[in-house]
Amino acid sequence: MMAFKISVCGQNVLMMTDNDEVCCGFVKNEYVWARTEQEAITRAKNKVLAKLVKNPAIHLNAAAFNLEVDEIEAGVAWWKPMTNESFIFYRREQDSLS
Repeated sequence: MMAFKISVCGQNVLMMTDNDEVCCGFVKNEYVWARTEQEAITRAKNKVLAKLVKNPAIHLNAAAFNLEVDEIEAGVAWWKPMTNESFIFYRREQDSLS
């Protein structure tokens, strides 16, 4: 098993802020243990989705939601999978939702 850093980005996440839904995107580094790159990608995506679903302020529209891997780094420090980095959310313009 090897430690991987997977940079995941998502688009078309609806976030409740002050009684208003705002369309956002996000980036997040997720650290996982895996045997292969494909297994690491699957584990990272599943972990990110699980964290998003647990947040009551976030709504995922299955038709519009998009989750992609931006970068894969294998062989990171052994202790990295024990860390938890935050999501970085950013506001998306309504015109660019298509």
